[in-house]
Amino acid sequence: MGERKICRIFGKSYRAKSIFNLVKMPSCTSSSSFYWFHLNAFVDLNSTKQFSRGLERFRSLSYLSVSNAEKSARCESRWTLLAETDACYKTFFGETFDDAENMCKTLGAHLTSIHSFEENIFVADLAKMDRPGTTGIDFTWIGLHQANSRNWTWTDGTKSDFLPWAKDFPAGIGKCVLLISDVHARTGVWYHGWADEPCDSRLRTYVCKKMAIH
Repeated sequence: MGERKICRIFGKSYRAKSIFNLVKMPSCTSSSSFYWFHLNAFVDLNSTKQFSRGLERFRSLSYLSVSNAEKSARCESRWTLLAETDACYKTFFGETFDDAENMCKTLGAHLTSIHSFEENIFVADLAKMDRPGTTGIDFTWIGLHQANSRNWTWTDGTKSDFLPWAKDFPAGIGKCVLLISDVHARTGVWYHGWADEPCDSRLRTYVCKKMAIH
């Protein structure tokens, strides 16, 4: 587990209690600055070009063709199908982690689990604002958390077999996990990494997931 982030501003040390604090820190040293956090703190995918090629390949495969699975599977109104997972997803707004999970349960779902690069991008695309001005509060709850143990587990009980943590995360900030689902205005870069966050933070969005109807 990474160390909790510390930033120095005007000679004073500030310890981040939330990813929101890191996003809002305006002028830190180069080793732990606002720009360091946003430019380097996310998933290391070797290069921006490699990541972009993978993203475009996924989108072309996922959205331009209709597979047999998609033809036979369906979702309830306003839920979105991802054929690769045979599951339906829907974005909701403005809850803490526990309240978000409870809301998903009332719909026969859970906060989304994510098990592949493709599913991660799909969920981010569902939840993104797609406009400048993004701050930490605009990120998205997913169903990964530490429930009475040191292990990260999904609320739907599936295996934790894909964990694309942002660089230097988890950082000891919290026991619940958010997906960095949007572009930040000051960098113009897409981030799809994960970060730990206090479970009582009220994020802009969360995504519920349940199996498709056949």
